[in-house]
Amino acid sequence: MSKYTKGKWMTNKISDCLFHICSLEGGHICRMEAGSYDEKDKNKANAQLISAAPELLEACKEIQHLNPHKTHKIFIRLKQAIAKAEGLKEKQ
Repeated sequence: MSKYTKGKWMTNKISDCLFHICSLEGGHICRMEAGSYDEKDKNKANAQLISAAPELLEACKEIQHLNPHKTHKIFIRLKQAIAKAEGLKEKQ
């Protein structure tokens, strides 16, 4: 899948409860807004996880290519996670 915004993403803090995730090239990815001030830490953590998604996906693909025929449970989970990220339904 190549439809997602390529490149590194970053988290921009607008306020304690509001974050924007953007690509380094300037493209808007999404906006994260906490429902309440009590959720601000969770909201920040979610924004950071989303901004790391492209790098995590690429790292997973690199690991998978080390030995794509592994049947160990962790390689199966890795393949399923990549398929989910790419919008593909992984066959069980």
